[in-house]
Amino acid sequence: MCESTIWLRHADGRTEKIADDILLVRQEGPAVILYGLLVEPIHLTGMIQEIDSLKHTVTLLAPEVPDVEFLSPLTSEIPEKKRSP
Repeated sequence: MCESTIWLRHADGRTEKIADDILLVRQEGPAVILYGLLVEPIHLTGMIQEIDSLKHTVTLLAPEVPDVEFLSPLTSEIPEKKRSP
């Protein structure tokens, strides 16, 4: 199957399982939204660190992990290319 197990890594190095059987992981600014087939979406504050397709796992970084900068939400707008003279 294609479902993934979601793990959350904390600043102290420990990891905890957040969810099983997740089909879609979406990063939206400082939030990660997990979608499964038979569960309501799960909203977390964090950032995707790693996706391992062979192990069917996704590792998220908790917000208190040092040296992690959370990016602003992505936009769908593509800036126009400047033409050189």
